[in-house]
Amino acid sequence: GGDGMPRIKIFLSELQGQIANTWWEDVASNDDAAKEIEEIFGTNAAFIFPKPTGLIKRILQLSTNKFDNKIILDFFAGSGTTLHATLALNAEDGGNRQCILVTNNENNICEEVTYERNKRVIQGYTNAKGVAVEGLKNNNLRYYKSEFVSRDTSLKNKRELTYLATELLC
Repeated sequence: GGDGMPRIKIFLSELQGQIANTWWEDVASNDDAAKEIEEIFGTNAAFIFPKPTGLIKRILQLSTNKFDNKIILDFFAGSGTTLHATLALNAEDGGNRQCILVTNNENNICEEVTYERNKRVIQGYTNAKGVAVEGLKNNNLRYYKSEFVSRDTSLKNKRELTYLATELLC
């Protein structure tokens, strides 16, 4: 139109994934995220303020496609929503995205929430209403625990870091 507003033109050959709308009113809320955790863990919700799975899925839909085989990294994993969203999106579109979660395991969050949530999502679980929820099969879940390595520059610390990093990569 002649209204003087700039326009964006994207050619089909340039399109990778979806075009983001500026307003995402159809994406799940924090209340939905809390209910989802309650459904997985029961009435004693194991985590406060999780990210909405729907929001993370939308971000993944915009930033990846099923042919990419991308690896998603969440360095502040919390309850494990990013992995849950990755598994769900792969199940929906047949994608093969992988996901790495990292947490400092404060208050045993990794063992008691992050790992447990995604183990249930993969294996299936009975929700808070007693209804069986089918698992997102054909997925693997691995857990690696590392120890703190001091930042002080020393030959001993460099050797320890090299050893632990090698173990992690193997």
